[in-house]
Amino acid sequence: MPPVLHGRAENSRLSGNGGAVQETVQDEVIEYVHVSQNEVEAAAGTYGVEEKMLEYQGRRVLYVHSEACGPVVSCCGSGCVSGSSIFVKGWVIEWKKQSEDGKLISKLEPIGSAETQQEIKEILKSKYQTASVYF
Repeated sequence: MPPVLHGRAENSRLSGNGGAVQETVQDEVIEYVHVSQNEVEAAAGTYGVEEKMLEYQGRRVLYVHSEACGPVVSCCGSGCVSGSSIFVKGWVIEWKKQSEDGKLISKLEPIGSAETQQEIKEILKSKYQTASVYF
């Protein structure tokens, strides 16, 4: 169960980036609980999550890169089908402070400008060769 963070509005959801994310919006600040960055191996393939930073217009943007790889076997041999997604979390205001219960929490500001979102999306799409970039 994700930790309960207090603020004006709380939003807890299971994200597509490999873990439960607890976000608290308080005066346009998100308290982001960092996800596990371990790679998970299973019979059906692997799934990995990694938090990364993008320097953009003199500010740092936190995003989560997830990648999955599943085995494929055909008459011609075998291989791996992979997929990659990017989840942009926001502008970094405060980085990885430890909460009372030991969780690492960063304070982020949402990226509200549609134009800025599009520019960041294009940079990340090009870098990772994926169309799956989400805000």
